[in-house]
Amino acid sequence: METVSDQKQLLARLRDSAPDLVVVDQLFPGEDLRATMELMRRSHAELPILLVSGKTGGPRINSEGDAWLFRINKPFRNRDLVSLVSRILTQTLRKAS
Repeated sequence: METVSDQKQLLARLRDSAPDLVVVDQLFPGEDLRATMELMRRSHAELPILLVSGKTGGPRINSEGDAWLFRINKPFRNRDLVSLVSRILTQTLRKAS
């Protein structure tokens, strides 16, 4: 597992490697999250992205049309996170084969 602190670091890491999954907090520091998502999709169209959100209001990233965008809302139980990540990675493996 690797962590980054802003959009610039995230995009640099994606240029260097293709992770199995990116987990992003909806309050990701730096640029607008929508802009970050668009840049990630240009180079990694089928990269699974899990948005973690504790916000109930404000702008929301819509996953319509993006089969590789997932969401979990805070607070969540560890088992719920593990179950979702397992489902995402299983879906990724099926798509790859």
